[in-house]
Amino acid sequence: PKNPSQRRPRSSPLQSFRSPSTTPPPHSQYRPLSRDPRPPSRPQPKRSRFPTSHLKEMNNEQILGLGMDLVEIDRIQQSLDRFGDRFLEKIFHPSEIEYARTQSRPALPLAARFAAKEAASKAFGTGIGESLPWLGLEVCRRSTGEPFLRFHHAGATLAQTRGVTRSLVTLTHTRTHSAATVILIGP
Repeated sequence: PKNPSQRRPRSSPLQSFRSPSTTPPPHSQYRPLSRDPRPPSRPQPKRSRFPTSHLKEMNNEQILGLGMDLVEIDRIQQSLDRFGDRFLEKIFHPSEIEYARTQSRPALPLAARFAAKEAASKAFGTGIGESLPWLGLEVCRRSTGEPFLRFHHAGATLAQTRGVTRSLVTLTHTRTHSAATVILIGP
């Protein structure tokens, strides 16, 4: 219809999910619900929506860099198939290679570590190269399984120059992709 008064009023996207027999009460019947059983005369403590207990650790620290990367596991597998140990020794530390060989799909942890190295290079803002070579950092695991970065040679020099005192690393993967996020922390 060309006349605006003849147009059908638009329904909200949620209306299509409501059952036709259920109609909401009129607005006048809505009233705020009290979530606190204490009487209103007592002062309410200020609460954060998010837990902040973990922030006590970072009182004198700041985030120096943040990087994220996503890697196709098949590309790492293709490099393994094509170049073998030459590829492994150019990119990964012996401990990373040893860990991957204990897994049923070695390309999976290798792709995650590849992504972590790329993410770290992005967090530094340098990319992989002279100041941060592939073997300049290693993805290690604590006894709890938590990953962390260990810097070597040029990587250690870069981390010290930038004031990096620690890093936070997270690794994840699906059947086809691995991803990593790295946060660099310093004073």
